[in-house]
Amino acid sequence: IRLAQQHKEDRDLSLKYNRWLISDYYDSWYVQSGEARKMLTFHHLEKGQDAPAFTLTTLNKESVKLTDYSGKYLLIDFWGTRCSKCIEEIPELNKLSMEASQYDLEILSIAKDKENTLQRFLDTNDLKYKIVLATNKVVSAYGVTSYPEKYLIDKSGKLLRKIKNIKDVIPIIKEDGN
Repeated sequence: IRLAQQHKEDRDLSLKYNRWLISDYYDSWYVQSGEARKMLTFHHLEKGQDAPAFTLTTLNKESVKLTDYSGKYLLIDFWGTRCSKCIEEIPELNKLSMEASQYDLEILSIAKDKENTLQRFLDTNDLKYKIVLATNKVVSAYGVTSYPEKYLIDKSGKLLRKIKNIKDVIPIIKEDGN
C-alpha cells in the first residue's frame, strides 16, 4: 500500500478532515484516523529470513500452516484467477508438481480470490497442487504487490529466494542441497 500522491488542495482537505487516500493493488479508499487498523503494511523479505508464519484454508475448509511443510522445500505461489500471467504459468507449475517429490518440494498456491470465483475456476481448470485462499495479512507479510509472485522456502522455514522463473526452482534447490 502506498500513500497516493495528491494535489495541494487534496492534501489540504485530507489534513483538514484527518483522512488519507490509501491505495492497494485492487482498491482505493479513504481511511479516517479511527479506522487506521484497516491499513496494511507491506514487508520486504530477505534471503535467510524466517518465512512469515500463516494458517490459511482450502475451499474444503482444511487448515494449512507453514509448519505443515517443515523438512521440505516449499514454493509459495501468490496468484489470482484474473491474472493472465498467473493462468499462463499453471502448466509449468503442474509439470513442476509432478517432479516435486524427488526434490522434497511442495507447491502451495495462495489465491487472492473470493471462494466462489476460485471454485468456478478450479471446476474448469486442472491444478495439481494445493490451493488456499489468501488473507490480507499473509499478502502483506510476504510483501506481495503484484501477481504472480513466488517465494521458495527452504527445509528449515527460511526464505531461500524470490522466484521470477519457475524453471529456476529445481536448480536453486540442487544448489542449496550442496
